[in-house]
Amino acid sequence: MLRTEVPQELSGLGRGSRLAHGIFEALRRDGKRAIAKCSFMPPYAARRPEYGALYDG
Repeated sequence: MLRTEVPQELSGLGRGSRLAHGIFEALRRDGKRAIAKCSFMPPYAARRPEYGALYDG
């Protein structure tokens, strides 16, 4: 299971987006899907249709 969490004090610096992008690209590369366990990933995936098929949420 992949689990990501970004501390609130780091919010808005783009680190969460870079992390999420890397995770979704790894899922795509490996032919896997994800179920998000944090509040950041669902909205990130919703804003990017290319990742919608990789997310079970």
